Amino acid sequence: MITKLLILGAGVLVVFVIASILMNKKKKESSDGQGEEYTIANYKMGKNYKNRNMILLSLLLLAVGTWWFLSSRSLKKTTQAKTARKAVLVAREDSTHTQTMRLEGVEEQLIQIRWEDELNNKIMMRNDSSTRSLEYFFKLADHYATYLHFDFGLSESGVAEGDTLVRYNEYFITATAYMNQIFAFIDQLERQAPFYSIETVAFESLPADERGKVKFSLQLRAYFTENGTIIEKIDLENYERRLLTYNPFLPRLHSPITPEEGDGIISLFEIQNGRLIALSIERVFMKDSSSGIIHIFNIGDQVRYGYLENIDWPNQQAVFRINRFGIPEQVRVSLHEKPRPLQSD
Repeated sequence: MITKLLILGAGVLVVFVIASILMNKKKKESSDGQGEEYTIANYKMGKNYKNRNMILLSLLLLAVGTWWFLSSRSLKKTTQAKTARKAVLVAREDSTHTQTMRLEGVEEQLIQIRWEDELNNKIMMRNDSSTRSLEYFFKLADHYATYLHFDFGLSESGVAEGDTLVRYNEYFITATAYMNQIFAFIDQLERQAPFYSIETVAFESLPADERGKVKFSLQLRAYFTENGTIIEKIDLENYERRLLTYNPFLPRLHSPITPEEGDGIISLFEIQNGRLIALSIERVFMKDSSSGIIHIFNIGDQVRYGYLENIDWPNQQAVFRINRFGIPEQVRVSLHEKPRPLQSD
């Protein structure tokens, strides 16, 4: 727009310059001709310079004005086209965003429906005993919560409230274990088909030297009826093993570890000098680069200046908590890669 205004101004200036030159030429010729009279003959000979100059000036101004008018219309059309195109693009972007949000909403609803289906798809057992339930719990722990050791007992038996055909046995489970072991066990107990209902869950934190272990107690009931299914015919569903990404019972602050502290801290394995060669849900296998010795660590086992904090099974990484200089640092070790610091607390 500014460029066009400058061009218009230049055009007008050129017109006035041309007009000025013509007027000066007229005056000069008039002085040379000593004031010739205005006659038809002189007009026909082109000596009426004033009218001629006015006509030329008008034509130039008309040309500049026409060019300005046409340019303005073209610019307006171009601007309108760009505005319309921008509106179309914005509408498409909004539509895409809306569809994406709807898709995410549908996915969330599907996850919720699947979760509710897992919770509601329970099968009532034909009968139950402490031996049968204990065998089922061992099977569940072996598949999804490896190395979970617990105490088990029968607390009471009775008839379900409101339905005399349904009976129940109430059990209690107590143990000291890592949070992910407990979570995996309870999660699968809720999702699997046999009708066990969790009545109460209690947790108790342990001292920092337990490295994230907690004491827990679980009270649950096994429901059964004469028209139910034999528990041996109920297969375990192959559900994905889900893990907690954050353990609220794990101490986040530790005092700096010095060579004088602990049982031979200097003799402990230095993760910076090793490589992760294999891992399972509960254990990692690291090979010492200098000696070639393979070290096996469970969650909570000590290494030099720290301990194995967690196993990131989805990403196939061992997560160590190292406190060499008084600032706890999380170090992730991937398969066949050297350890790398990730973040400090």
